[in-house]
Amino acid sequence: MRTIPFAFALLALTVPVAAQETSVSSDLSALPAPVFETYEALLDAARAGDFDGLEQVRTERGDDLQIGFGGAETITDFLTANSLSGDGVDAMAGLIEILESPYARVDAGDGTMFYMWPFLAGLEDLSDLPLEQRLEAYQLVDADALDDFAEYGGWLATRTIIEANGRWTAIVAGD
Repeated sequence: MRTIPFAFALLALTVPVAAQETSVSSDLSALPAPVFETYEALLDAARAGDFDGLEQVRTERGDDLQIGFGGAETITDFLTANSLSGDGVDAMAGLIEILESPYARVDAGDGTMFYMWPFLAGLEDLSDLPLEQRLEAYQLVDADALDDFAEYGGWLATRTIIEANGRWTAIVAGD
C-alpha cells in the first residue's frame, strides 16, 4: 500500500489540468485537519530553517514523498540542489514563500483530492491570470519566468502537494 501515496503524487503531476477541478483559496481554516497539520509542520520547520525538522515531517507524513525529478534522496539534497547560495537556505526561504501563498484544492475527478502550493501549479492557464493572481505570482517569480511558464503550459518552479489525508506526497521543481 506504500505505493498509493506515490501514485497520487504522480497523478497530481501528470493528470491534464483540464481533467481536474481546481479551486484557489487562502483560507487555511478551509483545509481538512490532516492537511493543515502537515502544512503547519512544514511551515514551522521551514521558518525555523530546520532541515532536520523537514526530514521529520517527511518521516512522519511523507515516507513515500517524491523529492524532485533528479534523484534527490533527502529534503536537504533537494533544497541544496535548487539553491543559488549552495547551502539550501535560499531554497528553504522559497518553500516558505510558496507555503504562504494561496493553495489550489484539486479534485482529480476520480475521488482523489489534494492540495497544492503554490496555487499556480494547479492552474491550467498561466497566460491570462486575473490581477490578484498575477500579483501573487510576481511575489514568487519575475515576469520573464512567469511568461516562460505560461508558454510552457504550467508552473515549473518549486511546488508541494499534500493529500486530503495529510500525506505529504511531493516537493518538486521543473517538469
